[in-house]
Amino acid sequence: MRTKLHGEKGFVFSLDACLSLLLVMIVVAGVAKAGEAGLIYGQHGYLRLQRYANDALETMSLTGSMENVSDLVIRGKIDQAKVLARQELRKVLSEEVQFKLVIGSENNPDLVVYPSDETNWDNAFRNAGERAVAARVLPRRPITREVLAWIDDPLDNAFMDEVEKGTNWVVTRVSKEADFSWRILRPDPEGGLYYDVIFVPDDDTVRWSQTTKQRLLTYNANKGRLVFGGMTLYTNCYPIRTYTDWLLMEYFGVGEVYPQGWGNVLAGPPELRGKPVLVGKPEFNEMVITDILEEITLPPPFSIGYKVRYSGEKYEQYLYIPRTTHPILVPKVVAEWDNVPSGWRIDPTPWPGIIWWGEFFRGPGTPGWVPGWFYQTVLFNTRLAQSAMDSTTDPPNAGKEDWVLLARRAIGIKVSEFKPAVLYVWRGGEV
Repeated sequence: MRTKLHGEKGFVFSLDACLSLLLVMIVVAGVAKAGEAGLIYGQHGYLRLQRYANDALETMSLTGSMENVSDLVIRGKIDQAKVLARQELRKVLSEEVQFKLVIGSENNPDLVVYPSDETNWDNAFRNAGERAVAARVLPRRPITREVLAWIDDPLDNAFMDEVEKGTNWVVTRVSKEADFSWRILRPDPEGGLYYDVIFVPDDDTVRWSQTTKQRLLTYNANKGRLVFGGMTLYTNCYPIRTYTDWLLMEYFGVGEVYPQGWGNVLAGPPELRGKPVLVGKPEFNEMVITDILEEITLPPPFSIGYKVRYSGEKYEQYLYIPRTTHPILVPKVVAEWDNVPSGWRIDPTPWPGIIWWGEFFRGPGTPGWVPGWFYQTVLFNTRLAQSAMDSTTDPPNAGKEDWVLLARRAIGIKVSEFKPAVLYVWRGGEV
């Protein structure tokens, strides 16, 4: 201890004072350190939750399980989608982390998955103190899997081989009506349709029974897609004998002529304007693409004016006039016969090469109305397999790659929509 002399000015420090000051500094530093540690812990905890959410979605994307979940949702197999999503998320997330996976819009989701099927998860989610979220957009992609194909000659079979290459389709080929008829409405295990698409490249051998045709109508009304080519409608619907004949044509957007005296358009069946025409003239040997806004004719390789070769003069083509009598439900012609002489035209429009009818809704009062959504039909007026695969024609295998691609797109154009997948995670116990 220092003693202050007479006349000196300054501070006097004692050992007790120094010790007290040191103690205060230690306490202040400790409090500050504790506050900082709490802040770091909180930030670290949230960032870890966020990482959990992002890693889980990324892992599901990389392993393909998210695609499989999405596919199950698209096909209406919701229970299977829940089981798969729950199983995959539990592989990635630790036990103390709970989750909620939503596919689709929040207000009207296609799928909601919690860690279990207990009913209290909504409350647990709302009351979670801290939640992190991650999101992905599920891309559009083809969802055709099961295809039923009517194949009745070797060229049809060879053509189907080419169309099927490079796809993940499972194609069932039939040539007997009894087999074909029962398969049309075959249910899948979830109660929907087993086959995504029915493809008939050219039926020129069998006039199907009214039962088979009615099954095709029911199939289309239940969101099944029909792709027909060549002589199929002409063989099965001309001349018209029943309302079912007319209705099948109407589902493909084929035009009609009402005989004089019918009066109301709903009073009776019209007759088909579909007649075989030999393509022996050179100007009939090409089809030109006229619409590239639909998925079947999108670039590449197609463009407005792109020409697809027919097989030459050996095979008949068919005149199917698209229906135009309804102000709203008008099918699209995406390709036309090229260079048809003016006297052979359907004034004021050329002969259609491909009639495509996308998804639409029919209201009461519409011919053939059934409540619900109807899906795509595609009608080729040409004999697809013959134009693509017959090496004896002049030119041989005319337009083979183009016909194969058009048929493949017609079968596979049904695609999923862009949908969000949102994953919420939080810490907590099971409910």
